[in-house]
Amino acid sequence: MRVRAKVDNGSMYTVLPKELADSLALLPTGRRWVRFADGRRAKRVLVCGLRVRVPGLPDRLITTDALVEPGRHTVLLGCEEMERMELIADHKASVLRPRPGTEKGILAVVD
Repeated sequence: MRVRAKVDNGSMYTVLPKELADSLALLPTGRRWVRFADGRRAKRVLVCGLRVRVPGLPDRLITTDALVEPGRHTVLLGCEEMERMELIADHKASVLRPRPGTEKGILAVVD
């Protein structure tokens, strides 16, 4: 399934609309407290098994957890997922780009 996502460097988790999470049949693994930008706090369902890939960057594929937000209409890609995929947000161009030095793929350091 292909969806458009907004990027939020301030959000730790990726956030899915409830309808999308339900349609993907993602498994709930618990609940997490979240704090919204306006200071409100609430508990939200955490689901696992979400696979995220960025079109045009085939090696940037991860499986991750996501929060489910009732009433939300857009997907929000969190900073942890961007970090794991070695991506940075180019807000002027409204795109994600590979972190400099990882254009040919994600780097891994093995000790």
